[in-house]
Amino acid sequence: MKPTTISPHSLTLNIDTRLDKVIEAFHTQSDLNAIPLIDSNDLAMGIITRRQALDIYTREFGRELNSRKPIRHFMDTAPLIVESITSLEEASYQLTNNISEDLIQEFIVCEQGRYIGIVKTIDLLRTITEQQIRSARYANPLTLLPGNVPISETISRLLLQQANFWVAYCDINHFKAFNDVYGYSQGDAAITVLADVIKAHCDTTTDFIGHVGGDDFIIVFNSKSPESNCAAICQNFQQEVLCLYDKKALEDGGICSYDRRGNSTFYATMSLSIGLVHPDPTKVTSAHAVSALASDAKKEAKKLADGGVYLSRRRH
Repeated sequence: MKPTTISPHSLTLNIDTRLDKVIEAFHTQSDLNAIPLIDSNDLAMGIITRRQALDIYTREFGRELNSRKPIRHFMDTAPLIVESITSLEEASYQLTNNISEDLIQEFIVCEQGRYIGIVKTIDLLRTITEQQIRSARYANPLTLLPGNVPISETISRLLLQQANFWVAYCDINHFKAFNDVYGYSQGDAAITVLADVIKAHCDTTTDFIGHVGGDDFIIVFNSKSPESNCAAICQNFQQEVLCLYDKKALEDGGICSYDRRGNSTFYATMSLSIGLVHPDPTKVTSAHAVSALASDAKKEAKKLADGGVYLSRRRH
C-alpha cells in the first residue's frame, strides 16, 4: 500500500467509547464519514460509519436506550482491513469482492494487526488510475508490460517498506540465432510466448512482471516459492517455444546460424535462464543496486548448459 494513500491522522476511538461521544465526534467533524475503532493495544477491531451511528441514535428511543452504551455493541466487526504491505491491486481486488451491498467508502490499514491509518476508496482508485496511466506510458509496445521506470519504482517502494521480496531476471538462450534465421516477426512471437508463460506462473495480484526490452524480463515476487515458480517458467517456456520451429529444426534439436565472428554454428532450440536474488532491504538501498544483483545472477544462470534457475546467495 502506497504511504500517500494512507491517512494516518484520521480520528480513532476506543471500542469502549460511548455512542453519544461518537455522535459528538461526527457532529464536530462534518467531513468525517467513518471512525476506525481500536482496543487498548491499538489493534483494529472494527469501524462505525456516520450513517450507522446516526441510524441507531435517531431511531425511536435510540438516544435513551443506547447513548451510554459502548460503541463496540454497534460497530461493524468485519470491516475491510488490509496489511500495509498489500499492493494497490490486491487491495482493490479485496474491495471489489467484498460481499457488502454498499460501496465501502473507507477501509483500515494495519501493520501486523495494529492500526496505522485509513484509506478512502476514492483515493485508492485515483492512485491506481494514475499508476496505470504511468505504466502505460512506459509500457513495452510488444507485450504491454511495464518497462524500466515502473520496474525501478516498484523495487524502490518495496525497499522503502523493508518488504520481503525476490527479483528474477529472465533471458532467452539462443534468441539472437533464432531471430536471425526466422526473422523479427517470429522473434516477437518468441518474446510473446515468454510473456504469456511468465504470467501463467505468477500471482498477478501480488507479483510484478516487467519487460526490460528485447528478450529480457524482470519478475518481482511477493508470493511464496519463487524458485519453484521460476523452474516451472523455464520448463514451460522450453516446451511452448518449440511450436515456432520448423520440422527439420525439431528433428535436429536446433538450427544453424552465424555467430558474432561470422562462423556457422549450431544452436539448440531456445531455453530460458533466470537469475534469482533475494535482496536484503536493510542493506540494499536502491533499485540500481538490486538491478546489479539480478544482472550478476542472470550472468551465472547463462552459464548453465541447458538454461535453468541460478539462485544467488548474495543479498547485498
